[in-house]
Parts: sequence; C-alpha cells; structure tokens
Amino acid sequence: MVIQKATMEETKWILNHSLTVMEEATAGHVHPNPFLVEQLMLPILREGGYYLVYKEDENIQGWTGIGRQFDPYKQAFAGVIIELYVLPAYRGRKIAEKLCLSALQRLKQSGFRHVQLNVFAGNGGAKHLYEKLGFTDISVLMEKEL
Repeated sequence: MVIQKATMEETKWILNHSLTVMEEATAGHVHPNPFLVEQLMLPILREGGYYLVYKEDENIQGWTGIGRQFDPYKQAFAGVIIELYVLPAYRGRKIAEKLCLSALQRLKQSGFRHVQLNVFAGNGGAKHLYEKLGFTDISVLMEKEL
C-alpha cells in the first residue's frame, strides 16, 4: 500500500471519473455535468492543489483532492479536502480513512491550522467518517423547493 501525490497521468485518469464521483458524493442533490466539475476542481488544481492516490500493486484504489480555499469568516486560507473517493471494488478496507488522515497530515505540514470539507445530506457514510476523524459541523445549508 502506498499513498502518494498523483502524477499528471493519474490526475487525468481521476478527472475522467469526476461525473461518477459527483453523482455519488452529492447523494442525488446535484445533476453531474462537466461544466460543474470544471468549476469545482480545476481552480483548486490551478492554485496548487493536487490529488493523493491510494495504490496497491500499481492499481489506484482511491484518491482525495486537497488544496486551499479562502474562508471569508476567518479572513484566512484554510486547507480543503475537495474530494474523497474509493472505487467500489475496494470499499470496506479503510482506504478512505487512510487517505483522509494522509491529507490532514499534508495540509498540517503545509501550515494550515484548519481543514474544511463539504458533505451532502444523504451521504451519511462520509459524514460518519469525518466525524470520527474530528470534523464538526460549522454551517448547515438549508433549502426549500417552491
């Protein structure tokens, strides 16, 4: 098992999975489309963000995207975990937890004092993992259909 920064080729491969990741991660709240993927991830990558990949036998089994974003409430940059995904065939092996811990370690080493992420309602497995790792709710976006 190895967790390392994704190469350019691996990053392209990961981006090719973005619509599937978005569909699962948003738990049906967002209709995945390439434009939205571009709006969410590419600015993070352009600003120095990157993916970490979890590999066994040279096969990518999961990944996380990390970077930074400006927190207007704290008036400072925070580390951000923009994406965390494990391919279905490899789930149930604590890969997501290992990736998240590695991301937190790297963001801390980069000088960030806070790390933020977003979890959609209905994605209870991800929320449970993040709570287990010490994340707490700081905001809840609510919506009403009219």
